[in-house]
Amino acid sequence: MQFRFVEVQSQVDFASGLAENLLRYAPEHVIYGDYAYESWDEELIEYVLGFFRPENMRVDVISKSSFTSEDFHCEPWFGSHYTVEDISASLMSMWNDPQEINVSLHLPAKNEYIPRDFSIRSDVLCLDIAANTSHPRCILDEPLMKFWYKLDSTFKLPLVNTYFRINLKGAYDSVKSCVLTGLYIDLLQDELNGITYDANIAGLGTSLSVYKDKLLLEVYGFNDKLPALMSQILETVKSFLPTCDRFEVIKEDMERACKKTNMDPWSHAKYLREQVLLQNFYTVDQQLTVLNGLSVSDLKSFIPELFSKLYLVGLFHGNLSEQEATTCKIIQNKLFCTTTSCRIDLRTKEQLGYVVLCGRKLTSGVLGFSFCVQSSEYNPKHLQGRLDNFINGLEELLEGLDNDSFENYKGGLIANLLVKDTTLGCETYRLWTEILAKNYTFESFDYSEKAAEELRSIDDEDVINFYKMYFQQSSPKCRRLATCVWGCNTDLIREARPGSVQVIEDLAAFKLSSNFFGRKTCQKVTPLSS
Repeated sequence: MQFRFVEVQSQVDFASGLAENLLRYAPEHVIYGDYAYESWDEELIEYVLGFFRPENMRVDVISKSSFTSEDFHCEPWFGSHYTVEDISASLMSMWNDPQEINVSLHLPAKNEYIPRDFSIRSDVLCLDIAANTSHPRCILDEPLMKFWYKLDSTFKLPLVNTYFRINLKGAYDSVKSCVLTGLYIDLLQDELNGITYDANIAGLGTSLSVYKDKLLLEVYGFNDKLPALMSQILETVKSFLPTCDRFEVIKEDMERACKKTNMDPWSHAKYLREQVLLQNFYTVDQQLTVLNGLSVSDLKSFIPELFSKLYLVGLFHGNLSEQEATTCKIIQNKLFCTTTSCRIDLRTKEQLGYVVLCGRKLTSGVLGFSFCVQSSEYNPKHLQGRLDNFINGLEELLEGLDNDSFENYKGGLIANLLVKDTTLGCETYRLWTEILAKNYTFESFDYSEKAAEELRSIDDEDVINFYKMYFQQSSPKCRRLATCVWGCNTDLIREARPGSVQVIEDLAAFKLSSNFFGRKTCQKVTPLSS
């Protein structure tokens, strides 16, 4: 089923997967081996299940406590201490002949999400395809929600993608609300695992995440059982209340994650950049302080407040009729009732580090350009100097570019803008991005075409002037921010303060003296009646 309707992969991922499969399967099964469920062999299944016994079990116990016993060994790579012990005979005997068996230990029930209907809707619906499926149509526009729909007539696979963004008015108003929102989402995901596991086996996927005051929900896969899965998810969201035992587990997980936030240099640099640029930013220390004082009763009291002011945007795209999309829309109503040159120069030529990235960066609606270099050989002062040299050298590169080369680059960018979507998922993501950014005009989703048309009018002088205005340090419109993460053995006093750098000593005072772009606020509206 999944092999029959698999979507196109990138050549790199496909080749990598085949190379891995060469170690698993005979050559004639390399492509099909991951999908081969052709026969039911009950004896083979019983044989495999026979290995599920205590004698074949290994238990890994991880502890942050330190041990000095002579029985512990030290592995040479990370200096971790470990020991290997046999499970005691008494414990093994108890496992082999338990007095009682936990009722939650059983084989899975029948999977209700296995699809049966693989018909293609665009083949059976009497529609003028050119007029009705060229771009998404708005099928619902109300004060609390807006839904878009597009029938797929290009890829003709029995798949559908549904994306939703739910604005939660009070989710990021304070440190406490931020932490409570995170706890709720993690607990909800934990509750949904029992549902989404069966769905995933049957070719349905889900994603649930939150960023500040925006909850993102994605449900995608075979369209036949997707409405049933969506209904089950939203019913769970509507009725879910956390239990004390799971609350303590998830709270401990969140505490551990917070403490690990800045252990990775790349993540730490991103964290510092957002701390400076974002007007409302809650530090890890602030979140940990609040987290330690929260109880399950605090979360239960917060949930009604969290869902009291909502705005939802949704997209239904793929192999479903408008009537089926409307059915999903009714379900949602129920819820309401409740970049290359940089890499070559900095990574390959100068060999500054393995991680070298650059590209446009959108931070809370403000567009910028970001460079990221991570190195185990050079400190941030050296990396910053090489970045400055690279940026300063762009003027000579641009001015020395002949017209044919410039037109070749421009033609490549135009071709990238106009390239056809290769999968249903690619098209859904593009349309969803335009919906959230409101890049459509009168429901015409032609942002790429308009951008390509604008690009055709740009010449090399326009690019040089843009570079001089926003990248040259002497320009009054050039704004630069550097976040540097130093290794633990670095002499910061001696190395980290070049004269041309203004160091932010007091972040709070710096942000108070800075101007921030205005934030859009949610309109307070009366919830829909059931």
